[in-house]
Amino acid sequence: MILYYNRDRLYRHVPDALVTSMTETIHALARAVADKQQLDTAIIQTFNLKKMQSTDAIFKFRLPGAYRCLVKYIEHDSEVFEGEPGLILLEIVEHDAQGRVARHIEGDAIELASYEAVPLEMEPSDSLDATEQALLDADLSKAYLRMMHVAKSIPFEDFMTRFNHPDRKALYPLSENQRLALEDEGPTLMMGCAGSGKTLVLIARALKQAHYVAKQGYFTFTSLLKESAAALFHHYSSAEGIEGQVDFHVIKDFMLEQLGLTDKQYFSLERYLTWYHDTQLSNKYLWLQNIGPIDLWIEIRGLIKGYAGHGHVRIKAVQNMDQYISKTELQTLRNSGIIRKAEGSHGTYIIEDEAQLLNHVQDTAHPLRRKLHELDRDTPLMSEFEYVEAMHDKYTEYDEDTRKKIYTFARDVYQKHLETHTLYDDNDLARGLLKKIDHRTVEFLDFVFIDELQDLTELQTLALAKLATNPQDVMMSGDVSQIINPTFFVKGRIGLIFRNRLKTDLNQRIALEENYRNSTAIVTIVKKLLTLRQDILGTYNEDIVEDSIRLEKSEGIPYLVHTDNDNMLEVMHLWLNVPKVAIIVASTKTKKTLLKHFGVTGETNIYTVQEVKGQEFDKTILYNILTEHRRAWEDIMDRNIDKSGHIINRHRYYFNLFYVALTRSIDNVFLYENHTDLQIYQALQDAFEPLEEDLSLLLDIKEYQSEAARRTQAEDHFIAGDYARARTYYRQLNDPRQAAICTGHIHLQAGRFNEAVAHLYQFREYHETAYTYVNDDDLLIFKLLIGRRLKKLDLATIDTLLSNKKLIDLCTPYRNTAIHERLIKDALKLMGDLYRTRFEHAIQKVKGDAHGKVRSPRQSA
Repeated sequence: MILYYNRDRLYRHVPDALVTSMTETIHALARAVADKQQLDTAIIQTFNLKKMQSTDAIFKFRLPGAYRCLVKYIEHDSEVFEGEPGLILLEIVEHDAQGRVARHIEGDAIELASYEAVPLEMEPSDSLDATEQALLDADLSKAYLRMMHVAKSIPFEDFMTRFNHPDRKALYPLSENQRLALEDEGPTLMMGCAGSGKTLVLIARALKQAHYVAKQGYFTFTSLLKESAAALFHHYSSAEGIEGQVDFHVIKDFMLEQLGLTDKQYFSLERYLTWYHDTQLSNKYLWLQNIGPIDLWIEIRGLIKGYAGHGHVRIKAVQNMDQYISKTELQTLRNSGIIRKAEGSHGTYIIEDEAQLLNHVQDTAHPLRRKLHELDRDTPLMSEFEYVEAMHDKYTEYDEDTRKKIYTFARDVYQKHLETHTLYDDNDLARGLLKKIDHRTVEFLDFVFIDELQDLTELQTLALAKLATNPQDVMMSGDVSQIINPTFFVKGRIGLIFRNRLKTDLNQRIALEENYRNSTAIVTIVKKLLTLRQDILGTYNEDIVEDSIRLEKSEGIPYLVHTDNDNMLEVMHLWLNVPKVAIIVASTKTKKTLLKHFGVTGETNIYTVQEVKGQEFDKTILYNILTEHRRAWEDIMDRNIDKSGHIINRHRYYFNLFYVALTRSIDNVFLYENHTDLQIYQALQDAFEPLEEDLSLLLDIKEYQSEAARRTQAEDHFIAGDYARARTYYRQLNDPRQAAICTGHIHLQAGRFNEAVAHLYQFREYHETAYTYVNDDDLLIFKLLIGRRLKKLDLATIDTLLSNKKLIDLCTPYRNTAIHERLIKDALKLMGDLYRTRFEHAIQKVKGDAHGKVRSPRQSA
C-alpha cells in the first residue's frame, strides 16, 4: 500500500515522548492494509476506525495520549500504482479538535486526483484553534506529501527509519503539469526548470508502465544520476502489480558494453584534457590559445562529430556519386538544382536539397539511398563543406577562417589520435550503436527514457531513441536554461530529428514550471533574470516562468555580501572541504587562482559552473560570477548587442551561467562581486538581502562539519565519478585506504593505466576493474597475478605468457612503491604453483615415457 504523509507537519504538535508509540500504531495499520490490499471490516474493528461526522471521506483512529489521527482511505491509486490502496495521513489532533479539523479538511471533497490546497470555508459558529490554524497555514496540497510504499512484511525498525528520515529524492503526488507528462502520448520532450521534478516524472511513468510494459530502459549522463534514479525506482518497485523490468544505464557504459569495448578505450573529457596538455597542443597550434581546450572539445563533440545534419541527411558531400546513380539521373538532379558538383573535384557532389533528393530515390534499396545512409552512420566527421561553409551561424560562434582551422585539427589531429590508439569518443560510440541497430544485433526496448537531454549530442539522442521498438515510446527531459556550453542544444532541432529521421512528430508541449528545490526568494531572482533576458534578447518558445512550491524546504534567504575581497577570501577559507556547501566560480582560471591562494592541491569544494551543474547544496557562495564577464554584461545591459546568428546564443550563455550558479542552493546563496557597479548587479540587488555584518558569524557552517557528513559527501563524490574531491574528503577523514582507491580511479579517468592498475592492485575488490586494463606487456605481472586470482587464467596459460620471463624480474619496476612487498609475496606463491605443476607434469611425462617403452614391444607384436 502507499502511505501519503508529511512527517514534520503530522507531528508538529505532538510531544516527543509520544512520537515512537504513535509511529508504531501507524506502522501496524499500514502493514494491515498492505497485507489485505484493502481496508476491510477486520482492520476497521482492530484499529477502531470511525468515519468523521459531517464528512464523506475522512476517518479517525486512536493514538496514544488521547490523540486521534485523521486519515483518508484511497481504494485504488489511479495515478501511478494501479490497484494499490492508499492512506493519506492528514493530521494528528487532540480529541477535542478532531471534528472541526476534519470538517475543514473535507472542504471541497478531497480526492486523490485533485488533492489541492484550497481556501477552507468556515461555518460562522466555528473558530480556529492553534492546531487548525497551523493546518491552514501549511497549505496542505498533494505536492506537500511524500509517498512511501509499505510492504506487508516491513519491520518496524525499517519503517521508522524511512518514515522519520525519508530520502530527499522521494516520490510526491504529481502536480497537474506532471500528470500530463505521465499520460501524454509520445514521443515526448518534457522541458523543466531546475528542481521541477523532471526525474520524478520519468520514474513515476516508469513505475506506472511497469504494470504492463515488459522492458524499459532509462539512460542518463552520469553515475550519480543513474544511481539516484535507480534508487528512487526501487523504493517503490515492490508495489502490487509492478512486474516489468527497468534497466538503468550511464550512456557511455551502455554503449561500450553493446560494442564490446572497455572503459580503457573510451576517450572521455578527462582523457582529452590530459592528452591536450601533455602534448602541449596550444604551443604547436598557436591559434588554439584563443579558443581553449574546453571550447574546442565542445565544438568537435557537439557539431563536427555530433551534429545530425541540417535536415534528412548528415553528410551532404558525396564522393563518386556517379557510382550509385545513372548518368541521366545525375544530370537531371544537377539541372534541377538538387545537387551540384563540388568546386575543384571530379566526382564529389554537394546535396543542395535533401528532401527532393530522397524523394527522387525513395526505394530504400536504391544504391544512392543506401550509400547516403552508410555515410551518415559510418563517417566520423561531417564534411568540411558542411561545417566550414554551410553551418548555420546560430550553432557556432566562430567565423569561417577559424572553422577551417578547427575542422583541419579535428580531422588530422584529434580523430587521427583516436584511430591510432583505438579510442572512441561519445559520437563514435553512438555511430557504433546505430550500426548494431541497423543490423538488429541489439536488444530493443518497449520504452526508452532519456534524462538530461541537453547534455547529449544529437547522434547520441538519435541512437538511444532508435532503441525503442516504436519511436513513439520515447520520453526525454531537459532544461534549456542549464545549457552552459557555447555550442547550444536547440530544442527545435530535436523535433526535426524525430520528424526527419524517425518519421514521427515530437510532443513538446509539456513544461514543468514548479521549482521544488529553491526557496521562494531564489526563484524570485530567477524570474527577474528571465524577465531581463526576454526584455533584452527576446522571448523563446522554450522559456519557462518558474513558480516556487513549498515542500519541506526552508525559506532560505539570498544575500549580497558587502565586504572587501581580502575579508571575503578569509570567509571562503572557512568553507573549504565542508560538506553540503560549495563555492562556485565562473571559470577554471579563477578556480586555479583560488586554489593557489588557499594552498590547496587537488580538488576541494570550489567548483566552476560547468562542474557544479546537476548538483545541489544547502548553501553556496557565488564568487565574481558576474564580474568575470563584466564586459559582456555591460554590452548586454547597454543593449549594444547583435541579435542575429550565433551572437545571440553567446549572450544567452551568460544568463544561463548565472542561472545554473543561482539554482544550486537549497537554502542560502551568498553573492559576492568585486564590481558592484555592474548594471546587471544593480538590476537584481533588490531581490537580495544586503549582508554587512560579521561575515564569519553569518556564514558559519560548523553544523555541516561532522565526520558522518564528510563521509557521506565523500561517498557521493565517488559515486558521481568525482574521485579527486572524494579523495580530499577521505584524506580529511584519515582514511588512506579509500583515498588510495580514489587515486587509482583518478589515474583511470586520465588514461594513466599503469599507475591506476598499480594503485588498485592493493584492493582485491577492485581486481576485476584493474584486470580490464592489463593487456599491455608492461602490465604483465598484474595480468598474471590478477588473472590467476580471478580464475581467468590457468597455470598452463600463465606458463605460456611468461615464456622466458621471470616473475621476480617483472616486479622490479615497482621496487620503490608501496605494493612491491605485496607483489613479491604473490609472485612467490604463483612461482610455487608453477614449479609444482611443472614438476607434476614432468613426473607424468616420465611415467608415460616409461610405460610407453614397456608396452611398445607388445604393441609391435
